[in-house]
Amino acid sequence: MASEADEIFCYWREIIAHPRARFDAKRRRKVLNRLKDGYTVEEIKTAIDGNRRSGWHQRGNPGMVLYDDLELICRDAAHLERFIDLAQNGNGFSNQLQEAVQTVLRERPDLSTAVILAELGKRDRE
Repeated sequence: MASEADEIFCYWREIIAHPRARFDAKRRRKVLNRLKDGYTVEEIKTAIDGNRRSGWHQRGNPGMVLYDDLELICRDAAHLERFIDLAQNGNGFSNQLQEAVQTVLRERPDLSTAVILAELGKRDRE
C-alpha cells in the first residue's frame, strides 16, 4: 500500500504543480486511509484531476484562495467522492450547482460565477 500511496503523491505533485511538496505524515495518513477504505489508485487520481478542474478550488472563489492540497482531496470519503464527481462532470461543478449558476446568470449576466457561488454558499449556511 505504501508504494500505491507514493504513486498517488507523485501524481498529485505533478498534476497540481507542487514540485517542492513533501509527502509528510499528514498527507500520507490521509492517502493511506482512503486506500484502506477501498478506493483505488485510479479513483484517487481521478479525484486529483477533479480538484485541478474545479474553478472554485483553483482560485475561482471570492478570496482567490488555492484549495488543492492532497490532504484536502483525501481528507475523508466525502471529499474524495466530491472531487471524483467534479472530474466526471468535467466542468468543476455538480449538475445541481451548475443549473443554479446558469439560472442566476440568465437573470444577472453582469455577475461573475465566483460572486454567484459565494451568494449560493451564504444561502446554504443560513
